[in-house]
Amino acid sequence: MPAINKTRLLSNLRTLAEFGRYKTGVHRPTYSDQDMASRTWLAEKMREAGLAASIDGIGNVIGLGERPARARLLTGSHSESQNHAGWLDGALVVMYGIETSLAFKEDRSTAEFGID
Repeated sequence: MPAINKTRLLSNLRTLAEFGRYKTGVHRPTYSDQDMASRTWLAEKMREAGLAASIDGIGNVIGLGERPARARLLTGSHSESQNHAGWLDGALVVMYGIETSLAFKEDRSTAEFGID
């Protein structure tokens, strides 16, 4: 059974929150410099999780599992924030998707399953 690494997950969430940090939350409007830097960082995190990551023409960061899989789990959310939003706005689901991919990559019992 794959296990989420809570320390790594929280560290990644906190790092993502640094892109556009504002008081107790985040101000990372779509296509702002902070938003685009965070998307580049997220693509790198996806690659570390074993996903083929790309950023499409409108800024979607997409991570596709590189290994063949009997079944796939699809996750998704948004990484930009509403104006002066909470630091977990959208980011929580994005980072959980990456962390789940890392957990599957680290656990040999999940070799037949993939995450996109």
